[in-house]
Amino acid sequence: MLSFVSRWDRLWPARWRTPRGLAVRRWLLRTAASVLALWMLLWLLAPLARAPLERVAAGALGRTVHIGSMSLRPWSLTLVLQDVRVAHAQGQGETDAPQLTIDRVAVNAAARSLLLWAPVIDSLDIDHPALVLRHRGEGHYDVDDLLDRWLAHATPPSSGPARFALYNLALRGGSVRFADDAVG
Repeated sequence: MLSFVSRWDRLWPARWRTPRGLAVRRWLLRTAASVLALWMLLWLLAPLARAPLERVAAGALGRTVHIGSMSLRPWSLTLVLQDVRVAHAQGQGETDAPQLTIDRVAVNAAARSLLLWAPVIDSLDIDHPALVLRHRGEGHYDVDDLLDRWLAHATPPSSGPARFALYNLALRGGSVRFADDAVG
């Protein structure tokens, strides 16, 4: 009786060529293929998530948000946003110039966040943010709508442990332009 043993099978130790070893080998290969397929899917679909992310950010801020490009590196859990712009509130400020521009935002999450089910950020890099802040007079600023929105949804702090960790924050080259419209 002839038995066919491929070159591939000869690479494995004898204990891996048993029926149980074959099942383990198949499980390992399927798991590796699934992880690789998931990484590729996330990497390819990240640019398609840009528009929904813009809508969620616009809903949270009540302003138009534009993201120039977005890339995700699933193998290092890094999300990179390029050319982020947040417009002034409707009816306020300059119509052409955005209120906030950021050249690049890179968020590097830790693998622990997958295990803890809590965001653990190893590094947050923000390159060249530019903020335009306007004083409208009588103690009002053009960001009052944001502050009111955030304070309306504020919850009292919980007594449990914090469910968020940020280890490294890098802010490179930014500017804040303040305009006092009340004075002129």
